[in-house]
Amino acid sequence: MELWQKVIAGLIVVFIGTLSTYLWRFFKKKTDARITFECKLIFNTEIGILERIGCPILEVIIKSTGDTAAKIKRARICVTGRDFLSAFQKGFGDLGYTPTSEQKEQTLYIDLIPLTKPNSEQSYVLEKNDVCKWALP
Repeated sequence: MELWQKVIAGLIVVFIGTLSTYLWRFFKKKTDARITFECKLIFNTEIGILERIGCPILEVIIKSTGDTAAKIKRARICVTGRDFLSAFQKGFGDLGYTPTSEQKEQTLYIDLIPLTKPNSEQSYVLEKNDVCKWALP
C-alpha cells in the first residue's frame, strides 16, 4: 500500500469515527431527554380565588422539571372505587339511584379548570421550570 492510500484510509477512519461520535451524542441527547414534573396540591381559600370562582378550591400546580418540553392539554383527577352514585346520594340527597348487588370497580374522572392561560394554541408547552395551575372547586 502506498503512502497516499494509507493517508486516505487514515482520513476515512478519522471521518467515520468523528461522524459516529457526533451521531451518538446527537441521538443520546434525544433519547435521554426526560419529561418529569413536580406537582403540588394546595387548598386555596384566598379572597381573590373566592371572588373569581365563588368557593375555595383544590389548586394543582404543575412544574416541569424535565430536560425537554412537555405539552399538556388538560389535567384531571381520576379516582378508582365502587358505587360512586350511592356516595353522591348520601351527600346530596336522593338522586333516584338504586344500587345493584353487582359492585364493579369504577373510575371517576374529574376535569380540572385551568387557572392560567395556555401559552400555545389550545395547550400548555412547559419548558424546564415553567408552571401551569389548575383548580377543582
